[in-house]
Amino acid sequence: MFTGQIVVLSKDLSEYKEWVKSQGAEVKIRLSKNTDYFILTVKAAEGLISRIETAKKNKTKVVVDDFIKECKETNTLADFRDFEIEIEEVEESETDSEPETTERGRTNTTEPDKSRKQTKK
Repeated sequence: MFTGQIVVLSKDLSEYKEWVKSQGAEVKIRLSKNTDYFILTVKAAEGLISRIETAKKNKTKVVVDDFIKECKETNTLADFRDFEIEIEEVEESETDSEPETTERGRTNTTEPDKSRKQTKK
């Protein structure tokens, strides 16, 4: 059984992408140590990894609840395969703003929030 851990802001995800692609039709993903496993199609798992990579670039957190809801709505949850990915929660200070959310609940992380940039004096 493959097991792995993804720390959202600090780990390279290329090895996980390769594992996902090699798993055939479905993968088994756990979003954190305290959550149940979700069974996703490879396409859905690749989408999740893509969102994590975007979040790493923009230093935002991944909205996994919206992702799982979207997978259920589009029927992309599938049968069991042995593949585990843990996504650890990212600590955020209370002053950080949430990413912009579009109509369908998707997080817009394509444009970095310019108001969050800090300048050194």
